Amino acid sequence: YLSTAEYSTADIITQSANLLMPLLSLGVCDAVFRFTLDRDVDRRRVLTTGLYVIFAGFLVFAALFPLLNLIDYFEGYMWLIILYAFVANVHSLLAQCCRACGKTAFFALQGIIATALTIGLNILFLVVLDLGVLGYVLSVAVADTVMTLAIFFICRLYSILPCHAAFQFIQYQIKFIVTFRSFIILITVQSNITGNLG
Repeated sequence: YLSTAEYSTADIITQSANLLMPLLSLGVCDAVFRFTLDRDVDRRRVLTTGLYVIFAGFLVFAALFPLLNLIDYFEGYMWLIILYAFVANVHSLLAQCCRACGKTAFFALQGIIATALTIGLNILFLVVLDLGVLGYVLSVAVADTVMTLAIFFICRLYSILPCHAAFQFIQYQIKFIVTFRSFIILITVQSNITGNLG
């Protein structure tokens, strides 16, 4: 469970990430929706460009991370803010592309599933694993990652992307999930060791 202070910290992280999202993506998610609706435009180029813009924004903020992390206001959670904003942007981009391709029913359904998944992960990370603020924020990031992969395959967006870009995208998402699981295991082990020593 989160204390009042932890809820305040989690709120700062999520609100900061929401403010960071347009800067990281340069508003490309809405542009992808607009141009994907146009049948005269190459959807492959639109989606690829959107992903490249978001990845470029992520790399810029990742490079600035050492400086941004010095801001006391964020209490060392700057990496979580960047991660949250990045994953949310990729999810939004693919969701808008799916919507523009005419799959409006699945677009609405995936939002409901993402919410239910976030709630389930909140229970797992906060109640079972007791990860605190980290678990609260990661529950949203992991839910976004899972739904991003679901949209990518169910809406067959891999058929729009060039083969090498699709492969790199899947490879990155899998690496993120593997890294995340390893991180959770490490945090849990450290918490158990600290608890035993205390």
